[in-house]
Amino acid sequence: MNISTLNWIWMPLVMVWTLAACNGNKSVNNKTVFVGPTKVNCVGVGPMKCLQIRYHPDEEWKMYYQDIDGFSHQEGVEYELLVEEYVIPNPPADGSNKGMKLIRIVNQAEAANPFEEGLANTSWRLKEWGDPADLTEVPVDVEVTMEFEEERVAGSAGCNRYFSSYTASGGTLSLGPAGATRKMCPPEIMEVEDKFLKDLESLTGYELEQGQLILTTEAGMAWRLERQ
Repeated sequence: MNISTLNWIWMPLVMVWTLAACNGNKSVNNKTVFVGPTKVNCVGVGPMKCLQIRYHPDEEWKMYYQDIDGFSHQEGVEYELLVEEYVIPNPPADGSNKGMKLIRIVNQAEAANPFEEGLANTSWRLKEWGDPADLTEVPVDVEVTMEFEEERVAGSAGCNRYFSSYTASGGTLSLGPAGATRKMCPPEIMEVEDKFLKDLESLTGYELEQGQLILTTEAGMAWRLERQ
């Protein structure tokens, strides 16, 4: 058998082995992912808006700090996507080593208006507040709550009970003068309470985000509350 004949036999085999090796090194995983109807405030390299995703309808939403390749998110629409999850070579030090590429949109539907529910008959606990780009946690042993009824809000300011009137419509919030009881607590609790009561009447907006209530003040500060 001459060299030309050997080359004719071996070259196709080499090509098959090479393709198989390449495919074996490409880490690809197709999966279903659900995307929430709104983007939420998050902090990556700087302040940004993140998609909310989950892999099963019963899971809690979690923030996704990247884009899904080939996918364009429309506010107010919930999606079920089939995506290709792939490994990102040499990711940035603060980034994920996995990305997602859209294969197809399996289902999409307009979500309910987040303001239709309103604030009446809901109860919340303050978790973080301050600069939206760098929120500060409220100490876990200081309980600050907001309990909304029809046109009235009350709760714990940390030490004392407070109460006020309010109006809320379409994301705009306005509170009247607040009253409160007058007992004294340790200084660290009173510091939180004093700030809360001082800023309470300056609240101007609200946003409902998947079990969270985001309030904003005239000065551009933000409060993040979780539903009780």
